[in-house]
Amino acid sequence: MKWEFAAGRTVQAEGFNNAAINHFTSDRTGSLIREIVQNSLDAAVGNSVRLKFGLFDVPIGKAPELAALDKEFDRILGSDSLSDQSEKFLKRAKATIQSGKVRFLAIHDFGTTGLTGPLDGPKGAWFTLVRSTGRSEKSKEGALGSFGHGSKAPFAISGLRTVFYYSVVPGADEATSQKRLLGKTILQSSHDGDGRVTAATGFFGLGPNRSALIDGEIPKWVIETREDAGFGTTVLVADPRADSNFFELTRSALLANFFLAIQSGKLEVELGDFGLITKTSLEEHLENSLKWLSEDGKEYSEGLREKFRSIETIRNATHTGTIAIDSLDEIQYFFRLADSVTVKRVGIARSRGMLITHRAPQLINFPSHSFFDLVVWAKGPLASEMLVRLENPQHDQLSFDNVEDQEERKNLKAQYQLFASEIRKLVGSIAQNNSSEKIEISELQSLLSDPNSNADAEVISDRPTVRRVDPKYKQKVKLLGGDKSGRGRGSTGGEGTRQTAGGNIPSTSGEKFSSSGWSDSEPLESFRYVINGFDLSKKSASLTVKFRPAESGSFQLVLLRAGEASERQILSPLGHDNSPGVPISIKAEQDFVLAVEVFLGQEFDLDFGLEAILLESSSVEVAS
Repeated sequence: MKWEFAAGRTVQAEGFNNAAINHFTSDRTGSLIREIVQNSLDAAVGNSVRLKFGLFDVPIGKAPELAALDKEFDRILGSDSLSDQSEKFLKRAKATIQSGKVRFLAIHDFGTTGLTGPLDGPKGAWFTLVRSTGRSEKSKEGALGSFGHGSKAPFAISGLRTVFYYSVVPGADEATSQKRLLGKTILQSSHDGDGRVTAATGFFGLGPNRSALIDGEIPKWVIETREDAGFGTTVLVADPRADSNFFELTRSALLANFFLAIQSGKLEVELGDFGLITKTSLEEHLENSLKWLSEDGKEYSEGLREKFRSIETIRNATHTGTIAIDSLDEIQYFFRLADSVTVKRVGIARSRGMLITHRAPQLINFPSHSFFDLVVWAKGPLASEMLVRLENPQHDQLSFDNVEDQEERKNLKAQYQLFASEIRKLVGSIAQNNSSEKIEISELQSLLSDPNSNADAEVISDRPTVRRVDPKYKQKVKLLGGDKSGRGRGSTGGEGTRQTAGGNIPSTSGEKFSSSGWSDSEPLESFRYVINGFDLSKKSASLTVKFRPAESGSFQLVLLRAGEASERQILSPLGHDNSPGVPISIKAEQDFVLAVEVFLGQEFDLDFGLEAILLESSSVEVAS
């Protein structure tokens, strides 16, 4: 039997550089752990899944399917389209085969369904994982895969870019089982003797009259790797990039990414000579892993440090509890306040107990809060499903750019805004900083800007950024057009020039207000605001605004959606019909604080900045 590569004049030529594999090369071991473990958890048939990791050698003489790879390496080496990278890889791979043995990493799962479904698809776990690319099919809510690129993670760690999939699944009736095997290698295209292009991906066990090797057709060395313990899957990675630190690094990656899954009893892992990692042995393994990372494993500690700090928060939380979120479900939280905490950080984990990210949109900047560390576990299926739709292929970032459908993106944004708002309210209730130091940056400015804005992601320090407004600063702005002069915009303070006459200003409630006479608006110094929450049913936001006026008197405070002159819009205050603002009385040079709820419009558009002006009551009239 030989390796089969599709060939034809209509086959697209593929180079050695594979984008899906490259997703995982920066953290090969960590990526492998995340992909393999999450797939097994998704396929669980009970409350717990057991995985087993091991390394073993296979003599080439006992594995003709490995010897057959050498011919494929020669075929591609004869191509005239090789890059330096692919030529070096192929020569190194040939040397491995010709050494007489190949090392394998075996990863077995038990207590799962195995890779079920028709061997030839078009649906089912077997066909999706083994025979497809860029597809994902998970049978349970909250399943971690969304892009289908995860199947390439084992190839990123394979020195031969070759993986064998062996699965034991239910047979035709409950009393029987079926064993199935398929080898897969991802190399690069070449031309055969007939001028046809060969595909970069080849299969062993697949042919014109064969969809996989079944039961007695499976090589003995494969069957011997797996203990007879019911249904499940074994992934065999050929020539893994595994040095002497592999099991230490694997244990650290398991703990860092799946601590909650192990602690809750959802996951048990047998790891070579390290023994079994369970919820009862978790503390011992954690202690040993931390010791290794602080000594021999220092070079790996940087990438794992954040996640191990989150483990510390889970273990030694000063505040724990659950939050029920409307239209989603309950989330569990672990909150830690301590002198040793010098960050302001939120970690997000999903239902299977996998820690995803510490860089979630709108949950990075907390300039007016004291230091804290928080882990949020979205245990319910609704919140978890929302997060999975926002994940990147590596499962370590959330972004709305990952959602192609515009309507779905809009709905997910609304859900996520509510999710993030509830988390920020939790942070505010526990870690609110009582310092009186003025901070110009709006505490929840990120909730009114693009959730994927780089401004949030580029923050390096967790410490507050303090900016004082120069009272002498002048700015010329244009509200709607016209030629009347007035005073400067309140959000910057100081005297300035404003053109205000001409045209009407629309509001989110649908009314329009005449802009004539608005030139008497007073400047607002150090204007800032905090969003306390959203109400999806009323399409509103609850705000707390604060500023220091230059003069005393009775005015209307008008909040506007920031933008170009033609795009400005009044955010209508609830409870104040036929009025663009909220009536207030203020005193000069004294901080004024107001809680207000504003209507965001039928579109419930949350992507905007906020400006404020003061109007004398006589200058307000509804446009005809």
